[in-house]
Amino acid sequence: MSKKITKSQQKCLTFIRNFILKKGYPPTRREIAFGCGWKSATAAQQQVERLAKYEYIRLDERSQRNIVVV
Repeated sequence: MSKKITKSQQKCLTFIRNFILKKGYPPTRREIAFGCGWKSATAAQQQVERLAKYEYIRLDERSQRNIVVV
């Protein structure tokens, strides 16, 4: 976790962690967008990609629900 993240990215990360704790599996991009109050799954995808780039999460390309919190 080498880079500081924005408030929006922190909101996304917190949502992902809480979703996994509650449901036992990671959210889809659409669920992230809804949970964070964003209108588009593309906005969620952009935040997820940044979180992966900064190594806060890891993505498994084989699945739609492919987020692993590091």
